[in-house]
Amino acid sequence: MAENSCGGARDWAVQALRLLIEQETRALLLNALAQVEPLYQLEKEGAFKAGNPRGIAFAQERLWAGAQALRDMIRISGFWSGIKVGARTADIDLESRFNRSLCST
Repeated sequence: MAENSCGGARDWAVQALRLLIEQETRALLLNALAQVEPLYQLEKEGAFKAGNPRGIAFAQERLWAGAQALRDMIRISGFWSGIKVGARTADIDLESRFNRSLCST
């Protein structure tokens, strides 16, 4: 009997995880969709020519948003699977790599 109740809890946890991942994915895709028009407008205005600060800022923001979404999905799945993700370490490491790559160009 204990196995059945444990199995039910596990099934509930799996369903909850799927729902959270689906919600995060939906939010990520809707956010990306909302950026299509600004992307084309910036391209039309020449913002993606080498060194243009508006194009750089747009690309930085989109990369950072994608990295945050991925991090959040890893945290959600890690929470349910028992994987520990060090938020501060991951954030600092990702941010420092991101800034180093931009500053070196």
